[in-house]
Amino acid sequence: MDGRRRALIVANDEYDHEGLRHLRSPAADAEALARVLGDGQIGGFDVQTVRNEPSYVIQTHIEDLLAESRPDDVLLLHFSCHGLKSESGELYFAARNTRPHRLSSTAISADFVRGCMQASRSRSVVLLLDCCYGGAFGKGMAVRSTGDVNVLDSFPERTGGGRGRAVITASNSIEYAFEGDQLADDNSLRPSVFTTALVEGLATGDADRDEDGWVSLNELYDYVFDRVQAQTPHQTPSRTVEMQGELYVARSRRRRIKPQPIPADLQAAMTDSSMFSRLGAVSELRNRLLSDKLEAAVGAYEALVEIARTDIQYVAEPAQAALREAVLQPSETELSFGSVSQGAEAPHRVVRLLGPPVAHLCTPHASAAWIHVQETDEGFDISVDTRATASGTVNLKGPTGELDLPVNITVVPADEALEADEAPEPVVDAAPEPVAAASATPEPAVNVTPEPVVNAAPEPLKVAEPVVVQAPPQPQPEIRRAVYVPPAAGAPPPVEPVAARRSAASDTLTVLWALIPLLSFSLLAFVPFAHAAGRLKKPYLWLVAAGYAVLTVVGGALTSQENPAGVLLNLLVMFGGTIHAFALRPQVFAPVAAAPVRRTVAEDHDRSVVPHFRVVALGIAGSGKTVYLSSMFHTVNVPTATRSYFLETAAAQRIYLSKVFDEVSDTTEPWPAGTRTGETRELVFDCVSFDQGTKHQVFKISYLDYAGELLESEQAAGSIALSDLEARIRSAHGLLGMLDGYRVLQFLRGEPAGRRYFRSSIQPMTGIMAGATCPIHFVLTKWDLIRGFGEPAGADDNLRLSIVRDALMNSAQLKALVETHSWADRIIRLIPVSAVGPDFAQMATDGRILKLPNGEVHPTNVEVPLTAILPDLFRQVELSLDPATRRQLAADARSRQEPRFSMAAFLNLPAGAALRQRLQEVVGGSAGREVAGMFLDWMAGARVDEIRAAGKERRDVRRQDATVEAARARVLGEFGAELARLEERLPASRLSGR
Repeated sequence: MDGRRRALIVANDEYDHEGLRHLRSPAADAEALARVLGDGQIGGFDVQTVRNEPSYVIQTHIEDLLAESRPDDVLLLHFSCHGLKSESGELYFAARNTRPHRLSSTAISADFVRGCMQASRSRSVVLLLDCCYGGAFGKGMAVRSTGDVNVLDSFPERTGGGRGRAVITASNSIEYAFEGDQLADDNSLRPSVFTTALVEGLATGDADRDEDGWVSLNELYDYVFDRVQAQTPHQTPSRTVEMQGELYVARSRRRRIKPQPIPADLQAAMTDSSMFSRLGAVSELRNRLLSDKLEAAVGAYEALVEIARTDIQYVAEPAQAALREAVLQPSETELSFGSVSQGAEAPHRVVRLLGPPVAHLCTPHASAAWIHVQETDEGFDISVDTRATASGTVNLKGPTGELDLPVNITVVPADEALEADEAPEPVVDAAPEPVAAASATPEPAVNVTPEPVVNAAPEPLKVAEPVVVQAPPQPQPEIRRAVYVPPAAGAPPPVEPVAARRSAASDTLTVLWALIPLLSFSLLAFVPFAHAAGRLKKPYLWLVAAGYAVLTVVGGALTSQENPAGVLLNLLVMFGGTIHAFALRPQVFAPVAAAPVRRTVAEDHDRSVVPHFRVVALGIAGSGKTVYLSSMFHTVNVPTATRSYFLETAAAQRIYLSKVFDEVSDTTEPWPAGTRTGETRELVFDCVSFDQGTKHQVFKISYLDYAGELLESEQAAGSIALSDLEARIRSAHGLLGMLDGYRVLQFLRGEPAGRRYFRSSIQPMTGIMAGATCPIHFVLTKWDLIRGFGEPAGADDNLRLSIVRDALMNSAQLKALVETHSWADRIIRLIPVSAVGPDFAQMATDGRILKLPNGEVHPTNVEVPLTAILPDLFRQVELSLDPATRRQLAADARSRQEPRFSMAAFLNLPAGAALRQRLQEVVGGSAGREVAGMFLDWMAGARVDEIRAAGKERRDVRRQDATVEAARARVLGEFGAELARLEERLPASRLSGR
């Protein structure tokens, strides 16, 4: 067959009528779509673009496209413009000369386009509408289709094709409206969302859903629908397809490899209860991953990902190491073409792909048309146009990962480049090696070259290059690694951080502090050491202070009896305490080491990271950890009218939790099994804010679920599971101690099984928690069953919880834990939860918990133990600061709502430096500027509407970061509100802390 593939792209973004708002995207979208459709390796279309022409010109091009066609031709017509409706509901496409009240004569009628399509001889016509009201086009459309035809003559490998008419639109027929001469929803006019999805689906090959190497029209629609809905839920693409067979729009450039299933014996080893069998499976999977059998390698990669996510640490770490061997490894991490003369021949760079064969399975995608990528046997040949200075990326995406390769070029006018070439060499002292001469001459004469004057030093261009890059503004800012820029010659030295200095007056005060034992004649000798204990957080100093106090009292008593030993003892305390205090003075009054902030080409908001908080859950087998976790995720995995946040997790974890909850809620199924002996299950949740149609990932929460047998059974010789658990507890940001409600009920009733539970479970749990420095939440599970233990008739939840709390506090270990944490201003809570709610289960006479036949799940309080961690953690940080610092931070927290607030400057002030140091001690590696911002927002206590208003006000200055910060503060505010409601309803839930 000799059928042609022809495409017409109509893009109108400028309009003569003032009531039609100029659009931002059609020009760029038309160029991108034309490029991908015209690519012989993708679309293979002969593309014509018509931009900002009057209606009669556009109509001529449309009629020419559809009338001058043959039956075997594949025709594609794309509109990117305003879509308007007349008073009678007819659809029109706006042209440059369109007047809203004269649509019939100044716009392109949908009836005209429909008529041309019906009259066309081509039996394969695709219409793409990226405009308002696009969904109205298909109504009343009749399709003519006769005869058989191969519509893919440009793709001779394919023998089948679709014939008929297809319309795909960016929105349905009821979205948006036109009122008078103004569009009712100007902010929604973003046609680039739809067209960008089209381009990405074709260019990357991601639209090839069945992985057969071809993108069909149905696959393209499904891909575009998902992408548009993910970015703008209020916009709903639609389609009208009257077509026999499949119409293949493009080839898929992505190299698809279907993963080979894991052999049965290896699959069994992966799930074996023995850790050593699973380690052997990881070793075999690594061998398959690094082999040249690509199908087996991809299958092994997916299996290792699952093991790394779900298995215990000692199995997951080798799996993670194997995965790191297969990541994408290009030979270049950045492509900088330097300064090039305008219009010069396009420079080329070769990027080789390193690593095992599976790491070579990636597809390149350039972010802009001026970047050209050609695949080679070893990797890619990348060239760039020399029209203008620009920056972009080449995206490499494969089964083992994805990365962006920065590309930049600086283009100078041809005459300037010629002058630079003719400029004489810089005058330097005669020497065999230019570099040596440069180093011997501090200020070489560089007077003729037009480049900026830079101190002579080895490789001077490495300093100047990041500064001269002048990237044009992009629709989405490119995130690039920050580059440190040294100060220029003659620049003033950097200002030393205020917190690192100490005045002479403050030095005098520290000397007087050390002289307190001498000046007070030993009466106040204990004071410096008590102060040092509180400041340095070293418990042994409290014993030292107590020792000096005892010696002072004894010396005073002996002196009153005219015993010479009393005088000697007082002198010893006086001088010994003074010497001791001077020895401690450098530690106690060490200046806060506030690191100077380097000025970077990319401001500090480019360094933003997602804060990550770690929570460890402890509890014996049967305490309800697994059921609680599934119920909690089921409750908060979608936003509600009163809660803007929700939790997301990886697909495998989501499937696992959904399966567990299905088993819980199905009254015909048994209760699900818990964590296996000797294993740790770690689930990572993304806390996502959803507000006004926008999603933001605000922070991560890791939930580590340890098997209960660690608390009950003696560990085998050589086992390090318990020491690993202790290390995790010391570095955790929150602990959840799961108390089995049924066993607690037995304890309240005085049954032997309940007393054994306390001895064998609660006491070991509280003992291992003693090493924690974070908030602790005891989660009292099965709260709906804790009834009938002698509580007064009609007792409410708070009274019942008070009785339970008092009974639990009779345990010496629990009481000691609470008192110790109270002394350190740490918060411990007792939070009652029910994973299923009332009227779902009941207790049998033999102690088994049975599901009721018609029970319905209504979880209670399940989200509070997790969401209360952050407010309690920040409260702990606040109480650990001295009053003056707290007052200053409160003032800084209020000023954070101002648009000009700078987090970098704040962290270099004394209060900010003290906060950063304390957050580093409590929060650890996650304590970046994002966590500091969360703490300030928490201290400010702003309401949700105030946070949203402040975020909107800052958006013009730092749009992306300000939006995420506002979302993060809003979620933290909702966490605090949930905790406040718990404390108001159940005051007895707090065991310690202020």
